[in-house]
Amino acid sequence: MSILSMMPPHAFNNPAAAYCFTTQEDQIVTQRGARNQTNDVKMIEPVGSDAMLQPSPILLTGRPPVMLYLSWDIDSLSPYQVMLRKNIELFEAQHEDVQSHAKVHANLPSKPIVLGQVGIRCRHCSYVHTIQRTAGATYYPAKREGVYQAAQNLGNSHIIENCPYVPAPIRNELIALRAQKASGRKGKKAWGDRLTALGVYEDGDILRFAMRLDAFRDQLHNLE
Repeated sequence: MSILSMMPPHAFNNPAAAYCFTTQEDQIVTQRGARNQTNDVKMIEPVGSDAMLQPSPILLTGRPPVMLYLSWDIDSLSPYQVMLRKNIELFEAQHEDVQSHAKVHANLPSKPIVLGQVGIRCRHCSYVHTIQRTAGATYYPAKREGVYQAAQNLGNSHIIENCPYVPAPIRNELIALRAQKASGRKGKKAWGDRLTALGVYEDGDILRFAMRLDAFRDQLHNLE
């Protein structure tokens, strides 16, 4: 069964999302009001599968952060994973993120991030300055399937244990759901498929936002 055929009309009902599926013919449209406010960065639009394989040194799409959670997650993910995805968002690294990451990892053998690189972060402290966030608030996976493990680390160490901005009811619910055993549920591949559905592609060893979600329409039809 294809990803598109699994999606209900409101699969992308997150108001922060830059893209959504229409109720007819699974066409993809852009949400009104999305604007690129970065004037000094060249915007490169991937075209075709070959373009997806070519590293792009600078790419800012102007897409706003988008929650990982999709309304059809409940069909194949455990209650804990569904709840966790509601508390994590995808975002595009800005100048502030690049500079902050460089300072924090100045003396560590860590690969630098680049402008426009897509990462995941805690939704609850995303509005505060990067230096005010507790450890483990942000991750930059190299591959789409790597988002699964990064999200588990973010949830266990930051959201549940360290972030002072997470409301107590949400933290308690995550702890209770995590304690439940879940079997027969999908893991990193399902998470990777959902990244494709959210318009994220692999650009060498980093993740990027596509300019248009429908750039991956053919790939979505081939997903399990």
